[in-house]
Amino acid sequence: MRSLKQALNDFVKRADIDKPIAQGSALLMWDEIVGPKVRKNTEATTIESGVLTVKSTNAVWRQELQLKKRKMIEKLNKKIGKEIVKDIRFL
Repeated sequence: MRSLKQALNDFVKRADIDKPIAQGSALLMWDEIVGPKVRKNTEATTIESGVLTVKSTNAVWRQELQLKKRKMIEKLNKKIGKEIVKDIRFL
C-alpha cells in the first residue's frame, strides 16, 4: 500500500503543478539560504522561466550578490530538490 505522501506526490506530478510549487518554494527559501545580513537588504520577488528576480537595496549589494550568484543558485536548487532556478536577476 502506498503512503499518503507518495500518493500526493504522484497526484502533484500528474496534475502538472509540481513546477509552480517548486517555484514558490524558491521564493520562500531565498531568506533561508542567504542569511540575515543579505536577507535584510534583499527581497526575492518573482521567478519566471527559471529566472529568480531579487530586489536589493543598492548597487553595492547588487554587485556583491552578482559575485555569489552561482553559489546561491546551487544552494536553492539543492534545497528544492530539482533544478528550478537557472539564473538570478538582481534589481
